[in-house]
Amino acid sequence: MARRPRAGGRLPGLGGGRLPRAHRRVAVTASGQSGQGVPAAVRVLLGRRLTLACRFVVGTLFVYASYDTVLDPQPLADAIDDYRILPLALVNLVALTLPWVEMLTGLCLLGGLGVPGAGAVASGLAATYSIAIASVLMRGLDLDCGCFGG
Repeated sequence: MARRPRAGGRLPGLGGGRLPRAHRRVAVTASGQSGQGVPAAVRVLLGRRLTLACRFVVGTLFVYASYDTVLDPQPLADAIDDYRILPLALVNLVALTLPWVEMLTGLCLLGGLGVPGAGAVASGLAATYSIAIASVLMRGLDLDCGCFGG
């Protein structure tokens, strides 16, 4: 039985493991030019510093918002009940678990652990909060949002 030739982990015909010129990615700016001569401000905005700053801000916000409600979930349960969205049976469950989810999400963002998952959870929570507040506004209810343990 004849052995098939192996490419040593590379695709045949790619000499040295590099993609042919037609298949290489080139950074393109909004103006359609290649990444050469991109202003430093744009590189900073798209770089690691902005990502770290956003993680720090959102993580700190979530930890701060959850701290008081972890210690005393009753005001949060009252605020959730005032929204008139969840059935009464779920209000206490949400009031007990939501602050811990916020705390864990914030700590993950601050600590750099599971950042993609924590970012997805933070985005989902922010979207849920926004929908709940929009629902209250559309129904004309006058109530405190319950944010930050208030």
